[in-house]
This record gives sequence, C-alpha cells and structure tokens, in this order.
Amino acid sequence: MKFTRRFTSPGKDPFQGVRYEKRTSVMRKGSADGSSVKLEVEVPEFWSQTATDILAQKYFRRKDIPVLTPEGKPVLDAEGKPLKAGETSVKQVVDRLAGCWKHWGDKMGFFDKKEDGQAFYDEISHMLLNQMAAPNSPSGSIPVSPGNTALPAAPRAIITSTRPMMRSSIPMTPIPGPSPMPASSKG
Repeated sequence: MKFTRRFTSPGKDPFQGVRYEKRTSVMRKGSADGSSVKLEVEVPEFWSQTATDILAQKYFRRKDIPVLTPEGKPVLDAEGKPLKAGETSVKQVVDRLAGCWKHWGDKMGFFDKKEDGQAFYDEISHMLLNQMAAPNSPSGSIPVSPGNTALPAAPRAIITSTRPMMRSSIPMTPIPGPSPMPASSKG
C-alpha cells in the first residue's frame, strides 16, 4: 500500500507540537472497602478527564515496560538489570499501538516502500494523539517484542470526526473479515 500523508511531514516526530500535561486518574478497585489507586498520567492538554481516565484504566500496560532516561537509555537496578514499570504516558501507548500495527504491516508486506510504513506510523500516531481515531478495543494492542510471534487481532479504527474535510481526504478501505454489524443492519 502507498500512504499519502495528510497530517504529518517526513522526518518530523508526530509527538512533537502537542502540548502535554500531567493529570491524576483515580482507578476504583471495586472492593468493599472502596479503595482506589491514583495514577499520574501524561496526556495532551486538550484531552478531557474522561479520555484521560479511559486511557489510564483501559489502555495502559501495568507492568514490564522498560524505564528509560530522557535520552532513551534503560535505567538499571543495583544488579544491572533494566528497571520495569507500567505505562504512564499517552506517548507510550500510541507508540506501542502504532508500532505494533506498523510492525505487522512491514512483516506481512502491506507497505509498498519503507517510507509508506513510516508514513502510516506517523499518521496513525497523529490521529490517535488528536483523537481523530481510536482502536475499538485495547485487545488490538499486543506488544511487539523479540520472540512475540502472535498476530494481533486487526483493530477497526473508529473515526470520531465527521468534518467534511475528513470524509473527503481519508479513503476508507474495507478490511477483510467478519463484519462488526449484524447482516440485518447493513444498508
């Protein structure tokens, strides 16, 4: 597939240009004692508290994420092993989702050129960060790691904007597989 950029530019980081802030998301445990866990979450400033809570409670991986320095190097414990923790930022989630989908697109030969795979990653990252699209389920977010050979379920993007510009600029391509709608609902 050939991907034409609509929102990003080659060589420009899709995460740059978005202003982020830290917020608190309270996750109720559902236990009889009414206990809860507070998570500090990094999200774009324009996101609602509801969007922040959904990200933190439904999409964050809770463990096994390498802790990195601001330069991107692993933080090591006293034994020299990489420290691991849970996700705390929308940047981690978007990179994981877009990276997973790009990985499988590369592996299965979906992209015409390497540049098309990068354009896909950049464009979907921009769309997720700006709430122009979202996966319909966290289940489509199987982490890509060495040795992980499981093919994730193909997520169906939900386009949340209906502005005329969006409808005319993004070609919709049917995804093979079972329809998410019952046959009686199709027009």
